[in-house]
Amino acid sequence: MSMPCRVLLVEEDAAERELVLSALGESKLVDYTVSVKGRNEALDFLHARNPFLGRPTGYPGVIVIGPRLAWGIGVALLADIRGDATLRRIPVVIVAFQPDTEMIRIAYEYGVNSLVAISEDANGRVQRYALLAQYWGWSNEPPPGCLLQSNT
Repeated sequence: MSMPCRVLLVEEDAAERELVLSALGESKLVDYTVSVKGRNEALDFLHARNPFLGRPTGYPGVIVIGPRLAWGIGVALLADIRGDATLRRIPVVIVAFQPDTEMIRIAYEYGVNSLVAISEDANGRVQRYALLAQYWGWSNEPPPGCLLQSNT
């Protein structure tokens, strides 16, 4: 990885990852994004192990759990992050297609910082991802220990 990570995207579907990265490109965040396929890869990145051994120290400014990652895996990853004293302050955003009341309750119970509802329409999703990137990538002040601090 040549650039520091401001966004860790966790999404198992390649087409959805490309859609998110396209939206992040419009927000000038794609160079600051690391994309992984699932829970194990995300934890490897966060703990700088296996393929991420030797990456720059620190943590992403936000973790985005994509909509096509199985719901149970996303919640398990959120629980892993919140259960780890070194990771728990990293903001986590879950993106979901039409979340129901129970999904929303569970996500917040496990400590999600934001749950973003998106539509199946690709154009609508790109717009949501761009808004998400604008806030979490550029407006939000990242926690101490972030790999890329803002200039403000």
